[in-house]
This record gives sequence, C-alpha cells and structure tokens, in this order.
Amino acid sequence: YRYLERMSTVAPPYYPDEAKIKEFKLSEEMASEALYYAATAVGGAAIVGTVAVAAPYVLLPVLGFGGGGVVAGTVAAGWQATIGNVAAGSLFAALQSAGAAGLSWGTTAAVGATASAVGAAAGAAGGAALA
Repeated sequence: YRYLERMSTVAPPYYPDEAKIKEFKLSEEMASEALYYAATAVGGAAIVGTVAVAAPYVLLPVLGFGGGGVVAGTVAAGWQATIGNVAAGSLFAALQSAGAAGLSWGTTAAVGATASAVGAAAGAAGGAALA
C-alpha cells in the first residue's frame, strides 16, 4: 500500500516538445561545429609551426648560407656579389649568421610560436570556409 502511495507522487515521464528537441539539435550542431574549428586550428598550428621551425635548417643551406660562410656558386653568393660589403644588421648578415651558427633557442621559440598562431588562425578560417 505504501509503495502505491509513493508511486502516485512521482512525476509522470517527461516528453519534450518539438521546440526543446529542435533547441537540443541546434546546440549539438553548434558543439560539433566548434569542435571542427578547434581541430582545424590545432592542425594548422601544428603544421605551420613545425614547418617554420624546420625551414631555416633546410632552406639556409639550400640557398648557400653554410656553416663555413657563403658557399660559392649559390644564390647567397650571387646576392653577396651584388651587395659588396655586407652591412652589419642587414638581412643578409642575419641569414649568414643563422647559416653559420644556427638559430638561438629564443629565436626558434619565437618563430615557432608566431608561426603556430598564424597557422591556428589560418586553420580556423579554413575550417569556417569549408563548414
């Protein structure tokens, strides 16, 4: 008998109306879209950041900025021939220094962080355009 009394006080099953169902589906779609944007942003940051950090170690030797200085017969040698005396602090001097000694940890970190931010923005924008 007490069991039946308790059962009569329990709320009836809840059946959401159409508006609630539509609201839930919309919020589910928005969450899925936000996850897609986040994934494309993270992917863009990882790709662009990695390429930007690795690029100097690949491109500088290819251009002719080597460990022993400018390599004869390369793009860097041709550029240096047009400059003559290289001014301290110029772009050529910075590339020559990076080719000879490598990049400092601070520079590498700054390049990686900046490129990752750019990659994240590009990835999110690309994800928004594809969505």
